[in-house]
Amino acid sequence: MSYSERAEKFDAALSAAVSSSDADHVLASMLADPALDMLERKLVTAALGGTRGSAGAAAVRKTFSAALEKYPDAGKNDRPWKRDLICACVIALARRDGPMATDVYVSAALHASAEVRRYGLSALAAVGDDRAWDAIMTRLAEILKRKIRPGGPRSDEASSAAEYLARYAPQGSTRAVRLITLLRDHWRNLGDPDLLERWWPGIGPGGSSPTTIDLPGLHTVQHWW
Repeated sequence: MSYSERAEKFDAALSAAVSSSDADHVLASMLADPALDMLERKLVTAALGGTRGSAGAAAVRKTFSAALEKYPDAGKNDRPWKRDLICACVIALARRDGPMATDVYVSAALHASAEVRRYGLSALAAVGDDRAWDAIMTRLAEILKRKIRPGGPRSDEASSAAEYLARYAPQGSTRAVRLITLLRDHWRNLGDPDLLERWWPGIGPGGSSPTTIDLPGLHTVQHWW
């Protein structure tokens, strides 16, 4: 069978699975097939982002863990596929499970790959719960130790980390004061300080008292996926 014939057969099977009355279970069974190549595995994972059920959630989590485990030893050609599969799992779980998959987003947010970190932090910022607050606060402090290049991956990391932390830093709270103080102390190292100022007016050095800035109320994180 040629690759084009295989692809056509797979596309038909995927379409049928998505349209079935038990799409979550059928797609989960497809994802467990060891004969799938990396592209097919990624496409099934993405499709599971649109279903609901325990079978699909377990299948995506298993795929995420396996790809995460194999990533460090993957060869040069295979590593990008593993990376993309990890990212697909993160977004699938963000779409279907929201805050319940915060543990997965944290694992991605602290990964060695900048792209995986970007996906993990984006998911955390949009739908993660607050159980990762201290870990991401520590990560943001590490990022801000060095000057960030505008438009670079570390700039995106810092912005998403700040968005996540701000969601769970109510006005006047210790968390809010810690976050605002950290950002002000490293303001010159931020890649896009103007963006943070637009999100949270008065957050920059010399701005409003940290206890008066309503971080969650001033900015709502968009679910970009």
